[in-house]
Formats: sequence, structure tokens, C-alpha cells
Amino acid sequence: MIRFIYNLFWPIGLLFFLPGYFMKMVRRGGYREKFGQRLGIYDRELRIRLSKQRSTWLHAVSVGEVNIALKLASALRALEPDLQYHHNRIRPREPKRSALDRDHVHPA
Repeated sequence: MIRFIYNLFWPIGLLFFLPGYFMKMVRRGGYREKFGQRLGIYDRELRIRLSKQRSTWLHAVSVGEVNIALKLASALRALEPDLQYHHNRIRPREPKRSALDRDHVHPA
């Protein structure tokens, strides 16, 4: 019964909140930059650059995920120092240099 109610009100709630979300994106700006990466679509230049080297891609969205990714990168670096690490940022307002960048992980 709860699932039915949820499924009934979800589209209504989505239609109600979606315009505000879009306005927030437009006001904040920068949402178009690398938007395709959010959908798993990467530009040709990036794919070519990454295909030329052996690398590991770390994807972290929240602060907690970034902290875990830093620990993972350190552990992997200890095992294989020559392995390249890459990450991408999906939040347009976050600082240009994140904790992963400072830990010598190359942004994509």
C-alpha cells in the first residue's frame, strides 16, 4: 500500500519540484560544463588521453566518498606507484582544487 502511494505521488512531486531545480541550476551557472560526464558521455580528447596510459578512475560525489577515495588512492598508490588516478567533479560550484587534486590525483 505504501509503495502504491509513493508511486502515485512521485510524478506529482517531481513535476512540482522540477521547475525550482532547473531555476537553481540556471542561477548557479556552470551546469553545462562537462554535463555529459554525469551521463557517462566523455569527450573524444579525454578518451584518447586516458587510453594512452594505464589508469584508475575514482568517482566520488559526497565529502564522505571523497574521504574514502583518498584512502583508496593511497592504498593503491602503495601497491602500484606508477598507476595514474583520475577523478571527475560533478558539482559546478566546488573549488577547482579538491582534496583528490591535492593528493596528486589527476582531474579528468
